[in-house]
Amino acid sequence: STLRQSLDQALQAEAVEGTETEADKDDFFLPLTDFAAKVGTRLGELHGTLAADSDEDAFRPERMQETDVHHFRDTIRKDVEQGFDLMEGVVDTASPETVDLIAGLRARREALLNSVDRLVSQVSGTLKIRHHGDFHLGQILVAEGDAYIIDFEGEPARTLEERRAKSSPLRDVAGLLRSLSYLAATAEADREALDEGDAGERSALISKVTARLSRTFLDHYLQAVEGSPAFGMDSKTVRDLLDLFLLEKTAYEIAYEARNRPTWLSIPLGGLNELASRLVEDNR
Repeated sequence: STLRQSLDQALQAEAVEGTETEADKDDFFLPLTDFAAKVGTRLGELHGTLAADSDEDAFRPERMQETDVHHFRDTIRKDVEQGFDLMEGVVDTASPETVDLIAGLRARREALLNSVDRLVSQVSGTLKIRHHGDFHLGQILVAEGDAYIIDFEGEPARTLEERRAKSSPLRDVAGLLRSLSYLAATAEADREALDEGDAGERSALISKVTARLSRTFLDHYLQAVEGSPAFGMDSKTVRDLLDLFLLEKTAYEIAYEARNRPTWLSIPLGGLNELASRLVEDNR
């Protein structure tokens, strides 16, 4: 609701007061940007704590081994293939927009699966710790200008053993980035009440603001973990692992929406389409 209110205020100010500069519009989104920065910092601090050495085996940080590489390759490929199978099952009843997304993704199925094989090669030797496991905007309490991370039960669809397992902290980062995409999509749904010109302007502003929030969150997260020698990942490794776990998360979302909320399926499909475009382009 905060994003919708900020959008309405920015667009109304432009219409009524003739706001001309991008900086004027940006002012309306400063609270959201500050919030994204705070969440990035708090998640980085959480991971820094979980990456510290421990006498408890369940919390002692480890390094990814070849067995982890094989595990991620097998499970994420399976998740992506399942996502494709489930999206095909809704083609007959889906909206034209969703059908178009499915058609475009169908042509990239093998390229995406090949991307899993390429990206997973970066896993070996990276940090493996206990992590949140189901991190999204709904797992954050806001109080007195700060962000508090809650609910460490993990993804409901996964087994208790999977929820307790150590993994890459970047899986939590990918979860929050995907949650910001859902936030943008729900704000975008309001465009039906606008004329074509206003809807186009609103869509462009939503895309810009979401990109800024994602960038701010990630920048502050990386700053927070920079002082932890346990992380030790260069920018390419971070980028590749984030893409790997974004693939995993988006495939999970596709399966969930196809089974429970087919009308929402276009949201993760759009995310997978954007991810596929970048991965296929980078691999040319």
